Amino acid sequence: MTQTSTPERLLLRVIPTRRLAWAVAGAGVLWLLPGRVGVYAGIAGVVVLLVLVLADWALLPGRRGLLIEREIAGFVGIGEKVEGTYTLRSAWPRALHVRVEDEMPPAVRGGVHAVHVDVPERGTATLPFEVSGMVRGLATLGRVGAQASTRLGLLASRATFAPGDTILVTPSVSNVRRFRLLAVQHRLHTAGVRVLRQRGESRAFAGLREYALGDDPRYIDWKATAKSMSIMVREHMREDEWRLTIVFDTAYPAAVQPMSASQKRENGQKASDASVESIINRQDLDFRVQFERAVSMAASLANHFILERAEVELITTLEQHDVRSGSGQEHLYKLLGSLATLQPTEAPAPVPVETTQKRRWGLRKSSSKKTLEVEPPRGISQPKPNGGVAWRLLDDVPVLRDERRFKVLITSAKKGTIPGHIWRSSHVVFMEDL
Repeated sequence: MTQTSTPERLLLRVIPTRRLAWAVAGAGVLWLLPGRVGVYAGIAGVVVLLVLVLADWALLPGRRGLLIEREIAGFVGIGEKVEGTYTLRSAWPRALHVRVEDEMPPAVRGGVHAVHVDVPERGTATLPFEVSGMVRGLATLGRVGAQASTRLGLLASRATFAPGDTILVTPSVSNVRRFRLLAVQHRLHTAGVRVLRQRGESRAFAGLREYALGDDPRYIDWKATAKSMSIMVREHMREDEWRLTIVFDTAYPAAVQPMSASQKRENGQKASDASVESIINRQDLDFRVQFERAVSMAASLANHFILERAEVELITTLEQHDVRSGSGQEHLYKLLGSLATLQPTEAPAPVPVETTQKRRWGLRKSSSKKTLEVEPPRGISQPKPNGGVAWRLLDDVPVLRDERRFKVLITSAKKGTIPGHIWRSSHVVFMEDL
């Protein structure tokens, strides 16, 4: 991606250099000579210096005499490096000596910092540089400054460029080879995943596991059962295992939810606001570390299955980050781009029922608030305050209800809160185990 911009307008475009300061100091020494010799020498030195300054000013390029183009890849992984180049194009009929400086955002590290380069008359010069990713997300690259001077070097012409180009810092795939190795070996349980492969129509043998309630007795392997003294069941590869759906739960756990003012006042009865806030901040920091590891794991899984020529789909809590099912290297870039901008979200608070609102369920009046509490009918249990949003995702992500599709669910929910039918059709990754 090449980005060119016109130079910005500066209040002071031409500035003096250190060489001019030394020249003025040298001309001042001439005035120290005794008698009229010092006067004549001082005047002559000032006149000569003034002529040289005017000549140098006339040889400097105009505002559009020098342009800078920046070319760099549109994305980089965290901890990885990409190469870029600055191209200096001179429309001036004189050779120039240019000092180039650049600014980089905190999300990336690198650039040229400050370097000198000679640009021939009406020619071009290139400056290579490297950039490494530091923080996930979309980052706008900073400005580029150029300071051109001639061989005299008494004055310098400044130019500032703001290309406005961006770079997407994606999760690193090369730095999480452990997750890829686990995916290859189907040993995801060591990273907090319970492996429950569904039975498929294909006859490709996948492995053995212990019998679980609800398994078809036709798939019991009696020889393996006799050897292990426990009921073992055969598993077969499903045809739709080549169509992977990654479901990423981005919600904060309940223990890490940002506290409201009323909650802080209630907690302040037992502890000071400073101590409560410090605990929340520490929990938030721990969760963000787990969240970054979960993003890296999702990127690694997507990379592995794309390399295996499988179709991969990404579903998140926010629809704008969803990526439809697809395959190929270009689709992998879409997945990494979506994961690069993924951030934790707050779980939606329950909506109170107004007094004028009527429901089919029974209503019970609250004594402390002017709201009505909904009592579900018998046989319907309320969602548990588990901190994760597995229950909410059942309504927002219908694919979780489809036991015929193979899924990897990465969630901040607590263990023991995932419905059983999701366990039977998914790998479930708990962020607290990462």
